[in-house]
Parts: sequence; structure tokens; C-alpha cells
Amino acid sequence: MDALTRHARRLTALWALGTVVATGASLTLPGPVLGPGWALVLVTGGFVAAEFTTLRIRRGATAEGFTVSEVPLVAGLLFLGPVGLVGARLIGAGVGLYLDRRQERLKLFFNLTMWSWQAATAMVLLLLVAGDDRISPAGVYTVLGAIAFTDMISAIALNSIIARVRDEPMSWTRILATLRAGLPPALSSAAFTFVFVHTAGDEWVLVGPLLFIALSIWLAFRAETDLLAEREGLQRVAELGAVVIDPSLDEEGAVRALLREVGTLLEAEVVGLRLTEPGGEVVVFATDGRAEALFADMAPVSEPRVLSAEDCGGVVRDGLVVPLPPDAPVTGSLLVAEGEGEAASLGLPELRVAATLAGQLATMVHNARLTGVVRAQARQAGWEARHDPLTQLPNRLWLDEHLATVTADEHYSLLLLDLDGFKTVNDALGHSSGDELLVDFATRLVATMPADAMITRFAGDEFVCLLPGPIERGLEVATATRAHFQSPSNIRGMHLSVLPSIGLSHHPTDGTDTEELIRAADVAMFRGKRDQSGVARFAVEDAEHAARQFRLAGDLREAIRGEHLTCVYQPIVDTATGAVHHLEALARWHHPVLGPVSPDEFIVLAEQGGLIRELTMHVARQAARACRRWLADGLAAGVAVNLSPQSLSDASIPYAVKAILAEEGLPAEHFAVEITETTLLTDAGRALPLLAEFEAAGISVAIDDFGTGYSSLAHLGRIPVDVLKVDRSLVQNRRGRRGGTILRAVIDLAAALGLTVVAEGIEDREDYLWLRDAGCALGQGYFMGRPMVEEDLRGWRESWSGVAAELRDVRPRHLAVAAVSERTASVS
Repeated sequence: MDALTRHARRLTALWALGTVVATGASLTLPGPVLGPGWALVLVTGGFVAAEFTTLRIRRGATAEGFTVSEVPLVAGLLFLGPVGLVGARLIGAGVGLYLDRRQERLKLFFNLTMWSWQAATAMVLLLLVAGDDRISPAGVYTVLGAIAFTDMISAIALNSIIARVRDEPMSWTRILATLRAGLPPALSSAAFTFVFVHTAGDEWVLVGPLLFIALSIWLAFRAETDLLAEREGLQRVAELGAVVIDPSLDEEGAVRALLREVGTLLEAEVVGLRLTEPGGEVVVFATDGRAEALFADMAPVSEPRVLSAEDCGGVVRDGLVVPLPPDAPVTGSLLVAEGEGEAASLGLPELRVAATLAGQLATMVHNARLTGVVRAQARQAGWEARHDPLTQLPNRLWLDEHLATVTADEHYSLLLLDLDGFKTVNDALGHSSGDELLVDFATRLVATMPADAMITRFAGDEFVCLLPGPIERGLEVATATRAHFQSPSNIRGMHLSVLPSIGLSHHPTDGTDTEELIRAADVAMFRGKRDQSGVARFAVEDAEHAARQFRLAGDLREAIRGEHLTCVYQPIVDTATGAVHHLEALARWHHPVLGPVSPDEFIVLAEQGGLIRELTMHVARQAARACRRWLADGLAAGVAVNLSPQSLSDASIPYAVKAILAEEGLPAEHFAVEITETTLLTDAGRALPLLAEFEAAGISVAIDDFGTGYSSLAHLGRIPVDVLKVDRSLVQNRRGRRGGTILRAVIDLAAALGLTVVAEGIEDREDYLWLRDAGCALGQGYFMGRPMVEEDLRGWRESWSGVAAELRDVRPRHLAVAAVSERTASVS
């Protein structure tokens, strides 16, 4: 039982006790106990009728109900005894309340005992002061004083209940306002009754005019209250329009909040809204389950109406229902039931107000529902903006927002994972298979990582994990994660092994925002790729290396277009004659600040920065110009240029090379291109069409570094290649166990296929002569000449010509052995 109920019960008990005490006191005084029967019937009927003539005066958020019950009360005081008056008050008001308002039990008992106490108190005061002469000046003023006194006590009691409902102190201002609104009509009704009774006894001809005056005053007062009610209705519409709904509420919550506001404005406990959707579906919103029960048994309405007792069905005491206006943005009806307050009855005035509110409510509900849809779409859009649609993992935006909330002293590791070999899978099997591999990787990554790790797809084949704790924990998790992915993924029946390279940075040691931490982890990750460890933590040295790479990447474009990136040329000679067959053009970069930059370094930067085509064309043009000049100088030798693996993805390369040769005036037979054996093996599908284009243009093609791949023998019979360049490792290992045999076999195989063999890495005279004797047509290495600038070629030719003449005089080893055998035979 709540405090409000306990308070109401205590007051009800006090009213009842006061009634008994006052009635008992009245019985001790002279006078009848009941009174005449005709008076009992008239007074009881008057109390019943009074409950149907309630006038309501609204004050702010509450309303008070006033009746003409003082008329039968005064009549009862004049003609009935104490028991008769209290009985008539109980029976008449009880029947009236039941028929008109059907109040809940506690409220009904509270009102009946309060009114009975008022009647009993007025009776005992009247008998004490006036005795049997009730229609005397003393009696009149005693009754008026008793009414004022009991109304004041009742106002205090009622406002104590209102204060408890609102959880606020009792307000004497509100009590006085109640008395100002209700006491004048009560006293006027009592005074009129005295005048009427006195006149009816002495001047009965004036009864008609008095009744006419009373009725006119009543109707005027009733019209005034109706006008006030309509004004209040418009005010309530304005109040409803000013309602601000909590933006965090969903569609149903927002509509319920609006219905609660309607209940507050109409002083009703139960408010419901039934909407008919365009497809015929019925949706019910309600502040109370009783509204849903009423709607379930109620047919759609076309006109506003007060609910009958049959409509209420015992579910509610009273109610009304109004259809939403035809021009409203939604279709349906509004139900209001179970009136509250002293004026606890919902009738025609409330019906008119409800009909006025319905249009405003329909618009606001429509807007609330639209707002709910927009909010839902916004939430979905917000989720989509912060999540990767493929893997459903959070994305970079989510990561940025999350890291922005991290405190400066919070420790965690950032792991940047990049999938090694993913591009190969994507290119070979297609993007759909690549997407499946990414989804599988993301699923396995989530299952592998600790529960407190936050995993995001950063970009492409890169993932970022945030792991709370020290860097040591991050390294441990990174190592275990890489080990987990040693087992391949099954994609469309194929087992694909894609290992992640993982770079780690630590907050706050290596950075405090997303950009700093990602940059540090990215630098560490590339170090892990370079040293093939797969897992690396950011270090200061990495930052220095990254700074150098960043600067070189920025300066490379200008170097290609300027004079800092040049070519050197290494001669390739005929081993039988020593004549220069052609020269290999090699790019060199002398940075104005950092000095010489290794080709292994700047070629990778060119590939990463999208400059490899521009670099290749720059070298090809320089080489073509140099070749044209030394041909004019009497050196009958061609030039060869290397193609990077990335160049083979550009189908226009052969045409661009042909255009350069045409512009520089160099015949195609003096130009050659070289591709590595590894490139041919890993991307034969793209390499073969390009090589065919070079062959068709008369440009010679050489396989470089032959012997370093897995095996390209299967391709040799079908690829358009002219020259086979044997890798220096085979030359250097010729003195080892079976090394010479393998090298000789390669030379013999190439000769059988009609290919010209170039041996790379010839370091000394012995290697030169051995290869010459083994049938290797061409040779390249430091023994013949190091890479040199074009201006040094003339001097090198002069020095090499003497060495070449001396080597030509050295008899091949198999001929020397044969001569020794002949001399031995002649001596014998």
C-alpha cells in the first residue's frame, strides 16, 4: 500500500468518525430523528440530481467540480432530522456518483464520508444555535457559516491529497483559490434556498419568478463555464503543441509520451490511440492496458461519442472516443478514459476538447513516427559509416573516434596486420575469392584474439587490433596470431595460405593519436616484412629509416625528371672474340643530400609510389640515346634495359618502348629488354603476351637471373625469348660438387633450344676461359668491366682490347689436351 492510499484511508476514517460524532450529538438535541417522508424523498432526489449538474472550473493543471448540492442540503437542514439528512446525503450522492461517474471504491467512500460529515456538522451547529426555529436569521447565518467552515476543512483535506500526488508541500495559495472558486456558488445556492423556502411559505406567487431567476442564473453560469472549458480546450491544444519529446525515445516511446501528455491535459488515467496503416494493419499505442482491452472490443468510430456503460464493460469507469480528422496524416481514433480529480467524469466538454486535440495529436504522432524512422535510418547509417560492409568489423572512422576517447595515460598495443600475398590471390582468383579470403581471415582473427581486443578492418587487406596492456602482451599475442595463420584457409575448395605481417606500436610510448600509432606500426610492419620475421615492434631506428624513405619517395619524381637519376652501362662481351656484344643499362641515383641511393631501394619506392613506368621510360630513353651515340662512334653494340615485375601489368609498355626507339632513331635490333626468371614464373599469364609484342617489334628478350626460380624449364620451349642470362650464383658455384656439371648442362640446354647464353658474375680469367670453353657465347662481370658512365666507354674499350687479344691466343682447354696426347703418341 502506498503513502497516498494510506493518507486517503485515514481521511476517510476521520470523515466517518466525524459523521458519527456529529450525528450522535444532534440526536441529543430536541427535534425529529428522520423527518417527514415527503422531505426524505425530495431531499434524496435533490442529492441525486445535483450530481448530474456538475460545473467544472479549471485552475492551471487541475480542475474542481461544483454542484448545486447545497440546495438539497439546506432543504434537508430545514425539514429533516440528523439521521434523515445524513441518510439522504449518503443515498442520494451515492446513487448519483454511481450513475454518473462510477468512481473507484476508495474515492467513492472518501467523497461520501466527507459530504456526510459536512451535513452532520451543519445539522449539529444549526440545532445548537437555532434550535427548532431553523428558518430564522440565526438559522440562516449558522447554515451559511457551517457551509463555509466545512468547505474550508474539505478544501484543506483535498489539497493535502493533491500535494501528496505531486510530491510537494501543501499550498495555502491553492486552498484559498479553491475556496474563492467554490465557496461563492455554494453560499449563493444556500442563500437562494432559504429565500425560496421563506417565499414559498408566505408569498407563493413569487415561486415562479424565483425559479426563473435561479434557472437563468444557472444557465448563464453554465454557459460561462462551457466557454471557459472551450478556452481551456484551445489552451490545451497549444500546450500539447508545445510538448517537446525526448529525442532519445524510439517511435513507440515517443507516441506513448504524447499520449501521457494528452492524459495530463484531459485529466484522465487511460489514453489510447488506434491507428490503421495504409495496408490495413491496426497498431495500438496506449498508456494503460485497459485502452488496449477497450479497443479490442470496439468497432471503428466515425463520430465523437461518450462511452456508454456497455462500451466501458467494467474495464473503466467512464470514457470517450473520437476519430482522428479525415485530413489528418494518419487514420484512427483517440480513446480517453478514467477521469481523475474532483471532477472525475468525462462528458461532453471533455469530448469537445478531445476532438480538438485529436487533430493536433495526429500531426504530432505522424511527425514522431517519421522522426523515429529518420532516427532509425540515422542509427543504421551511423553504424554503416563506422563498420566495414564486407567483414562487419568496425572501420577506420570507428577507430579514430574510439582512440579520441582514450586517456593519455592508458596503456595498450596497436597491432597493424597486413596480409602477405593477398594481391597475388586477388589477381589470380578474382576479387570475389579475395573478398571471401578477407571474410575468412576476419572471422579467424576475431576467434583468435583475446576477448578484450578491439578489431577493425583498416583498409584493403590491413586490419588493426587494439589490445589493452603492456607491449609485451601485444608481442605475445601478435606472435601467437601469426602462428595460428600458418594453417591455410579453405576458399572454394582451395587451400590458401596467407600469413599476416604484424607491426606493433604502443600507446602512449609511440604516439597518442591514430595517425602517430598507425604510422609507427606501419614502419615496424615493413621491417618485419624485410627481415622476414613477420612480427616487429616499432623502434627509433625504424623512424629514421621511415623518414629517409619518405624523403626519397618525395624526391624520386624530381630526380627522374631532372639530372640526378642517370644510367651506367656494363659491357657484355663475346667470349670467343672478346668483342662487345651489347651493354646493360643500369639506373643510378645520386641524391644531392643523401648521396648515392641503392637501386634496390629506389626501385621499390618507384613501385610503391606508382613511378615505375616513368622510371622505366626514363632509363629506356637514356639508353637508346647512348646506344645511338656509341654506334655512331664505331662501337657496334646494342643496349639492354631491365623491366620490373610491376611493368608487366602495363600492357602499353611494348608500344611505349617502340615509340621511344622511333623518336630516338634507334633500330629495334640494337635494343633488348630483360625480365627475371621469378617474374616469368609468378606472372607468366601477363608476361607472355608482352614478350610476344616485343618479339613482333624486333626487340630481343632476355631471361635474367636464370637459375634462381623454382623451375622455368617448362616455359623455355614456348616463350618468345632470345637470350638466357645464367645467374651469378651458378657461375660462382661451378667449382663446387657438381656445380660445373649443372652449369654446363644449362649451357647445353640453351644451345639446344637455340638461345644465346650470357653468364653473369664472371670475376676472374679462369671463369672466363672455362665458360668460353664450355660453349657459353657471352659473358658479363667485373673481370671484363664494371658498370661505367658513357664517357668512360672509350677508355675501357682501349684497355679491354689488349686483354681480349691475349685471351684469344689462349688455346681452349680441350684442344690443349688433344695436342699433348698427340705428342705423347709420336714419342712412343
